[in-house]
Amino acid sequence: MRRFLIITNTEKDTDFYVTNQIKEYLEEHHCEVRLCTDIYDEAYLKEDSEKKIEGEFEAAIVLGGDGTILRASRVLSRQEVPILGVNLGTVGFLAEIEPEFVMEAIQFVVEGNYQCEERMLLEGSIYHEDKLVFRSFALNEIVVSRSGFSRIIELKLTAGDELLDVYDSDGVIVSTPTGSTGYNLSAGGPIVSPKTSLILVTPILSHSLISRSIVLSSEEEIVIEVGRVRKTQLEEAVATFDGQMGQELSPLDRVVIKKARETVRLIHFGNVSFYEIVRNKLYGRKTLGSEGTRNREK
Repeated sequence: MRRFLIITNTEKDTDFYVTNQIKEYLEEHHCEVRLCTDIYDEAYLKEDSEKKIEGEFEAAIVLGGDGTILRASRVLSRQEVPILGVNLGTVGFLAEIEPEFVMEAIQFVVEGNYQCEERMLLEGSIYHEDKLVFRSFALNEIVVSRSGFSRIIELKLTAGDELLDVYDSDGVIVSTPTGSTGYNLSAGGPIVSPKTSLILVTPILSHSLISRSIVLSSEEEIVIEVGRVRKTQLEEAVATFDGQMGQELSPLDRVVIKKARETVRLIHFGNVSFYEIVRNKLYGRKTLGSEGTRNREK
């Protein structure tokens, strides 16, 4: 590989110490490098925005936490650029590498000694009075939840022509396998391997004793319709994409969610399994990626 994009969260790498290490190494090995530090500009995420990351890159190195990687995945989703995540955050389920082993990982990437995992994306479209008003992607989840200080909301969920359920709750999480270890997990949903192709639906604080997660085929199209609980309430809910983009919803608005044609490619070194990652991250044993790159045969 010879053309790299480095995306840095300046709140995580405040003095650019890790960023400059990577940049200098790549340039010493005759690689082209472009640095992007303003990915948190909202303009990047708007479909009609002229602000895009221009250029052809063979890989993107993303320094930050899972939030930075989620944002980068949406910005780069149409460019099919493989992403190597460097964990400068806390848990970091999406980041393959811990900072103390980043230079070994960069060497492997330059040499082409890595694998790519395809991760499915969700595409969410919001309709108000049958008019499309918003569309975006999510690598982890799309959440429809109550807005502000509103009381519980009524959400009607259908898949195809079948009614799934009507929830009186704080909201519903629709997640990918990648997102199963995120908000879905904290709401009591199951953990599933990111290699699977399915969609998880998990209610948030449902006012029912029997509400459970529902596992659907990734080929299903899910429609969430906001009910009218109180006549005086104009905005019942909000739809958020990976916890970073929000769109207010009114009664009878519909959120249509399906598997996107685009995917995200995450660089992986192949010797640390997903299940080991879960054990390490959830139980605080910080070995992810680090031991993997250290012990990898060169």
